[in-house]
Amino acid sequence: MTRGAIGKRISSRHRNSLYSLFRSVRVALNRGKSPRYNAAYNNCAMFCQRGLVAAGVLDQNQANHSSVAPNGFYWQLQDLQSRKPCFNTDARDSFGMSREIPAANKKEFLMIKTIMIFLALVGLVVVGIWGAYWWSNTPPRRPSNVSSSAVFLPAGHLGLPAPKHGTWIECWFVESPMVNRCRLTEMDGARLYEGEFVASDGKSAVQNEDLRIQVEPTSNVNHWIRIEGFLSAPLVFLKNGTVLIPKDVYAEGASKLEYLRKEELNLGK
Repeated sequence: MTRGAIGKRISSRHRNSLYSLFRSVRVALNRGKSPRYNAAYNNCAMFCQRGLVAAGVLDQNQANHSSVAPNGFYWQLQDLQSRKPCFNTDARDSFGMSREIPAANKKEFLMIKTIMIFLALVGLVVVGIWGAYWWSNTPPRRPSNVSSSAVFLPAGHLGLPAPKHGTWIECWFVESPMVNRCRLTEMDGARLYEGEFVASDGKSAVQNEDLRIQVEPTSNVNHWIRIEGFLSAPLVFLKNGTVLIPKDVYAEGASKLEYLRKEELNLGK
């Protein structure tokens, strides 16, 4: 719309107000200080509303109650312009008033709204699943009596999103009498088991720098051996291929390890 056309359609006071808005925007633009626009919470409808208020087509109350969605705002303007006069009207209209949006437009608006609600719900479900996964895979806080070299052996999930539960294990080399010892500690810091562990290959004790535990095979409940009563200890699988067996039940541990290796060979055939 040309400047002359604008002048014919609105009053002198509103025309001067609109021109003043144009000039202020242009001056700010020339100074490199154009009105701030953030795609997260601004859109073309908001700037259009500002100009229509300056031109007197809408009053501030109507602008405040207009739709922030460009399509919804267009429907409101379309509804408003069908009545005379088309500006500064006190009639009850779709800008927060009682007049309804035409049925066809209302149906489209409701469809868009339904789609947006559906997408929001899908987003919430995705975020919820991610949050539950993160929560269930977060190890518990390391007890103060557990060294930084210890690793956490998860005991599986309870069927509901919850922090992992399981046991802390740490192994170390004792120079005299040249043996390896391992300690199992519960999540609350209570000592579950501590004893001497022997390398399955019959070689000498493993040095500290090689005592790097593989979590997955060591935490497998099928790789644990009953010590006494309900007390069990694992076959400790190290990253260098060595397996440490609790000395207290070495015969049972060696037998289990041999069975596991045979099963692995059979699966590989």
